[in-house]
Amino acid sequence: MNRRSLFVASAVALAVLGCHDEPTTPSVEIPLESASRPLEGWFHVLWVDPAPGYGPATVRYELVDKRGHGTELDFDPGVAARWGGPRGLDGRKVRVDGTPVARGRLRVRSIEPVAGPPAAAPSAVQIGSHPYVTILCKFSDITSVRQTVAKYRAWTTGTSYPGLDHYWRQVSYNKMNVTGSKVVGWYTLPHPMSYYSGPDYWDTGSLLADCAGAADADVDFPQFYGINIQVNGEMNGRSAATIGSSWTLTLDGQTKTYGVTWLYGRASIATYAHEDGHTLGLMHSSGPYSRTYDSQWDVMSWDGPGFYHENWEHIPQHTISYHKDLLGWIPAARKLTVGPNTSRSVTLERLALPGSGNYLMAQIPMYNAPGQFYTIEARQRVSYDDSLPGDAVVLHQVDPDRGDHLAQVVDVDNNGDPNDAAAMWTPGETFRDSANGITVAVNAQTPTGVQVTIRRNTSGLWVSPTSMSTPRRALAVTVANDSIYVIGGANGAGTVLRMVEIYGPGAGWTGPEAPLPAPREGGNGAVTLNGIVYLAGGQNALGGLTRTLYALKTNAGSYEWNTLAPMPAYSACGGSAAIGGKLYVFSGCTRSGTGAQINAGLLHRYNPNTNTWTTLKPAPVTHFRPAVAAIGGRLYVVGGENGAGAPIGRVDVYDPATNTWSTRRNMPTARMNAGAAVLGGKLYVVGGRSGTAYLKTVEAYDPVTNAWTSRTAMPTARAALGVSAAGGFLYAIGGRNTTAALATVERFTP
Repeated sequence: MNRRSLFVASAVALAVLGCHDEPTTPSVEIPLESASRPLEGWFHVLWVDPAPGYGPATVRYELVDKRGHGTELDFDPGVAARWGGPRGLDGRKVRVDGTPVARGRLRVRSIEPVAGPPAAAPSAVQIGSHPYVTILCKFSDITSVRQTVAKYRAWTTGTSYPGLDHYWRQVSYNKMNVTGSKVVGWYTLPHPMSYYSGPDYWDTGSLLADCAGAADADVDFPQFYGINIQVNGEMNGRSAATIGSSWTLTLDGQTKTYGVTWLYGRASIATYAHEDGHTLGLMHSSGPYSRTYDSQWDVMSWDGPGFYHENWEHIPQHTISYHKDLLGWIPAARKLTVGPNTSRSVTLERLALPGSGNYLMAQIPMYNAPGQFYTIEARQRVSYDDSLPGDAVVLHQVDPDRGDHLAQVVDVDNNGDPNDAAAMWTPGETFRDSANGITVAVNAQTPTGVQVTIRRNTSGLWVSPTSMSTPRRALAVTVANDSIYVIGGANGAGTVLRMVEIYGPGAGWTGPEAPLPAPREGGNGAVTLNGIVYLAGGQNALGGLTRTLYALKTNAGSYEWNTLAPMPAYSACGGSAAIGGKLYVFSGCTRSGTGAQINAGLLHRYNPNTNTWTTLKPAPVTHFRPAVAAIGGRLYVVGGENGAGAPIGRVDVYDPATNTWSTRRNMPTARMNAGAAVLGGKLYVVGGRSGTAYLKTVEAYDPVTNAWTSRTAMPTARAALGVSAAGGFLYAIGGRNTTAALATVERFTP
């Protein structure tokens, strides 16, 4: 398909067209007064790709009535946000209220779904016979035709190269064919071309009704999968486009959803293949440059110069492996999905005329972009692929959430050409995506494919899930019921918060929930014991130290904080952990006898069973804003600032069994205001600040070997962050950098 083409994103919904009983009038003649009350019909999204000189590609929204006539809708997609936007409404019966702005066009004030069946959409899997009837129709004012009936018949019914029955059998590995296809016509339409199309309208419904009606005596429509409407004019204005879609029609006494294409006079066999691909449910692929028709690797992108066969004009190449897999043409045994921390050396067969036994494609999930993945395929210049740019491995990056162009060629030189050497991977070359831990090495070419080694290493990678709703620093985090609770902190303006948000690793963010009884920041973290979240001490809205102990029952069905016995001393700037069913709180700062804030190394233990506190032996030195965590039944206090205000890497360890302190090997990076969590038997210290420098540094301590190891730095340098371990991952949440509080969330795989 070239830039004259148009793609209808999904089936035109249940618009039952009475070709013989309803008068045939253009949709643009729908009376404006019909919009004086809410309209009902089926909503669809049309992707309009004008011919050169007719403007940029646009998205068009249509409301289709029971006769198959459409009213174009002008509206801000935000109007439909509560329903999932235009894509969420696509194919649904809706009620629309709005203001007419032109004949056949309505500016929408409100839109909502109503009861009724959804649009009939193409099946995801296309197997077996799919015959098309091609109806040749002349406009009443144009007598000339570009191709003969024999040529259209050879294109659409041909069982040898390059006929479409032969083509689809080869492309689908004999899983689909168009056996039984038929060509009828020419028929003369009752109206001139200007009746169906003009500078600002394209009445596909009336053209379909009139053309199908003219052929009715010669066609038993229900036996066909699809209908190709081939006209003899070149169209104009907004209608200078071809269309591939689905449409529900009542023909020969049966209501059925057909694949339907509308094709103008210059359409080639490649145009037919492209538009028929849309009727099968395929969207476009492309390069990564926001240009729909620039990839020569796919019939669903390019049908331009270079693909010729004698007098057949443009010959369609194969579609890509992603599309073949969607349609059910690649057996599960011939698709390699690469798991985490895996290395595989395999042979990929070429997509056109492959050898037997080996893989036809590989799919590699992208760790840093959940839901997205790469596809890898081998292409060689043979048969319908004879005019490809070269013999090579081709990668596509697939994002199923894109509106179109879900699969885009990986072109590493980013020069605007997805068909050059930078998009073709040949023996001796290696594709690398370090952010996702992926390498694809092309080892050697075989007579019918290529040998590759694919590695996917997710260990040591960071990914960025959805951010918090509010930037904040000096917050507390803990895990309860497999979710991360983010509590208090201060926002970018310095306002101390009561806010609680909850992050479910599989569900995203919820909240705000259960606000604290009073604002808190810069405290001693949060700890969960037996489903209860505890928050001890911290600084209040005025910056003063507190002694409060708040508790939240997370499994009680309703969230409400309780105030428990206060701490023996004012406490903040430290950390807390659970050991043996009790809460241990290390205070990095407290109040002096005069009420001034001073650095400290105090330690207290809370017993939930008796609601009482015990004062324990203080640390041998002060640690102001250290990282604190428990591992192996001992409390680790790591780094912070010493009494002279210098960052330290010192590690002091408290043993509850003996009420004594000991030291361990210093952390390599001296720092304060870092976060800490335990994962896989190791203590991770993340971020922090050294002097005025905010850090990305991540270091892991192994208590068995008393050794530190540097791990992959997190993407965002910050201090005063929350760090938590959940679901086998390490999360770094919020904090601040040199300029602002952060809402950033980053996740690490050890």
